[in-house]
Amino acid sequence: MLPDDYYLVKQMQEHDSQLAFTHLYKKYGRAVYVLCYHYLHSAELAEDALQDIFFRIWDKRRTKDKNTPFRNFLFTIAKNHLLNILKSQHYHENVEDYVNHVIDDSSDKEIKILKEKRLDDVQQAIRELSPQKRRVVEMKLYHNSTNQEVADKLAISVNTVKSLYTSALHDLRRILALLLFLI
Repeated sequence: MLPDDYYLVKQMQEHDSQLAFTHLYKKYGRAVYVLCYHYLHSAELAEDALQDIFFRIWDKRRTKDKNTPFRNFLFTIAKNHLLNILKSQHYHENVEDYVNHVIDDSSDKEIKILKEKRLDDVQQAIRELSPQKRRVVEMKLYHNSTNQEVADKLAISVNTVKSLYTSALHDLRRILALLLFLI
């Protein structure tokens, strides 16, 4: 039987107990994974999200309010993380929609020109990113690389890849919004 959450959190906060953290992971990891899978519909994304959520738990262990039950703390972090992922995915879909959007009554030649123009806009926006963000975006979008593959190739952490990609998507949203405004 696992010790109760209050004791485990206290051990993490006061003694940086990795054993207490492991107990909490064993107790709640499966439930968090199922929640992540339910919203992300991908085993790989759910596993990444699970790791990120527990990484944040470890990072925030000292600032956790002692009066807040661990379960509430955990699922609040999980909810916020999942919302960020879903928002990022929604943006990625919007970029694809922008690239693929065509006017219904256009001729085939006009459609081809519009698609090329939109693709040029996206490629121009990517070129305006910082070199590191650009490499991450290109590897993920053009080469379908996983976060781990990008991290290995660029010799950076997976969390840095995720952070750079999220930041790059925000930059692209801003750049593309300006291009759409100017059209």
